[in-house]
Amino acid sequence: MEKEHKKVFLNLLDKDKTAKKCFIAFFILSILGFSLSVIIENREYPEAIEIQDISNEDQYVECRVVAITECIADYSKDNKVIDEYYLATDGSNVYILDLSKIQYTLLCNELQNEYSEGATIYGISTNIQTELKQIAIDMYNEAYNTDELTLENFEDYFTPYLINAKYNPNESATVLKRIGYIFGVLSILFGIYCIFIMIKSRKNIDEFSKEHDLEDLIKQLSSSSKTEYEKSKLIFLKDYIISYSSTLYIINYSDIIWAYPYDYRVYGIVTAKRIVIITKDKKQYIIGNTSTIRKKNKEQYEKCINEIAKRSPNALIGYSVENIVAMNKDNIDETINKIMRKNNS
Repeated sequence: MEKEHKKVFLNLLDKDKTAKKCFIAFFILSILGFSLSVIIENREYPEAIEIQDISNEDQYVECRVVAITECIADYSKDNKVIDEYYLATDGSNVYILDLSKIQYTLLCNELQNEYSEGATIYGISTNIQTELKQIAIDMYNEAYNTDELTLENFEDYFTPYLINAKYNPNESATVLKRIGYIFGVLSILFGIYCIFIMIKSRKNIDEFSKEHDLEDLIKQLSSSSKTEYEKSKLIFLKDYIISYSSTLYIINYSDIIWAYPYDYRVYGIVTAKRIVIITKDKKQYIIGNTSTIRKKNKEQYEKCINEIAKRSPNALIGYSVENIVAMNKDNIDETINKIMRKNNS
């Protein structure tokens, strides 16, 4: 019979599906990431050609890099850098590379290795805009103190297409795999979290049953006089509060010494409101997790605070200076004894 009673309370956790939804979402995203990476890897891409063999744009190219300049030009949109261009050479050909900052840093690190014989990078051939050609021409002429390089003979000195190394089918598959791993790990963590809160909730029920009658609690839970606030995940019974937000807590009104509101902030913005409760054994419970997105949720949260104040009339309510002083380490025992005497009178 006791097992059946415990099961009734554990079933309340099914009402809060946040953790389970996160687990399912991350699991699906991890599967999706792996699936897309496999699809991309299994596509038949043309074999990469060498840079001197480029004859058109949109060709998959293999480039050998033995030296590279700093960024010679960039393209920005809405104050955000989209493309960054560099001059590179394989010792025979000079060409323009479109790299990300991370790619450039990794490439430089590889080239600076004293044992390096150069690096290989892949990308797609792309037409070079006239403005970018002119920048490359000016740099070349300045470096060699000449004016012989012009737009007309540009292709005698540079490869006729720039290499966009930011697009690489193999790298795309790798990125998707990494995303799959990340969401896979997150789904495992949320799975472990779900198991943990179930174990913790069972433990809370076991501790409660040692000192209280579970059958009486079942009767109160079945009574029509109970008040439930689903948005705050709280049930107010005749003698107890039941919180089923993530972890199950059962708190006797007469055990409450202090209750106060707590704002949960993300980057300074209040995204949820909670209720902190301190009981006579100096334990802290954080309950009533309520999203503040909707006005109705805020109203329901305020009702929960009022319910606690009504059902625990001798408890300290609110986060005031007076209550903080009463609950500091020097005064807490006296405050607890004072409230317990009032509750027992």
